[in-house]
Amino acid sequence: MNNYKNNEAHKEDPFSKMGFIKFWVLSLLFFSFFPLSLIILIIVIGPIKTKLFISALIKDFFQTIIILLVCVSLIIWGMFELLKDYI
Repeated sequence: MNNYKNNEAHKEDPFSKMGFIKFWVLSLLFFSFFPLSLIILIIVIGPIKTKLFISALIKDFFQTIIILLVCVSLIIWGMFELLKDYI
């Protein structure tokens, strides 16, 4: 059993090397048909790759949230810098 876990740990994550558009389409389809898509993924690609896909989706979600927060912060800072003379 330990050997099985070691072999799985050394496999590469196929979703991390996926292009932006392809990953976007897969995540769109996954979230559009969520309960059904999770069951289909477990059956078709197996539980280990499904776990990798879910972790890639979570990582992408947090990365998107951080980018949005930085952009909104920069926009608010820029507005204050432009309008500080008028306030």
